[in-house]
Amino acid sequence: DPKLHREAVLDLVCKTFQNYFSFMQTCREGYFLHSHLDWAASRIGFVGDTLVPQFGVWDYQTRGGRARLRTGGIGTVATHADYRKKGYMDQTARASIEAMRGAGYDLSTLFGVRNFYHRFGYTRAWAGHEMAVNISELPEEKPAAKLSKIAYGPRPELDDLYNAFHARDTGTAVRPTFQRARHANALAYGWRD
Repeated sequence: DPKLHREAVLDLVCKTFQNYFSFMQTCREGYFLHSHLDWAASRIGFVGDTLVPQFGVWDYQTRGGRARLRTGGIGTVATHADYRKKGYMDQTARASIEAMRGAGYDLSTLFGVRNFYHRFGYTRAWAGHEMAVNISELPEEKPAAKLSKIAYGPRPELDDLYNAFHARDTGTAVRPTFQRARHANALAYGWRD
């Protein structure tokens, strides 16, 4: 129940990931609240009155060739530090996966810890890429493009451009995904041409 458990879930998640206070703001403004988080498919667990595991599911569409697949994007998987390695996440993840099946999800994806999620049926589907560049290898001259600050928020024209470019790319999300997010204080940068 989001009204009953929201604050405890946010507290656990923000203690687990990143800087507590800045991540709390990010979660409140759009990543968690006001987002496409599927509270009915997500799962939490309690030991007594203590919230222990959280397994979040975000509902969005992914392309599979020409098909559109209802996808459960997994995020904010967290277990209270005092209760790790006791099987609580195992129970919680399996309950969430079963809830996704019952709700008609076609696919579930995540970017997660290696050698953990395979026990729930996940397998590597796309190659991961990392790039590292030494600052000394970057050009010293300023780029020709001029960046300007723009208000962060929905950009239907960018969604349309992204969707047109990726129309047949399996594994890409159908945009927009975060349709209800609030980002009142966020800034973005853009360039034209």
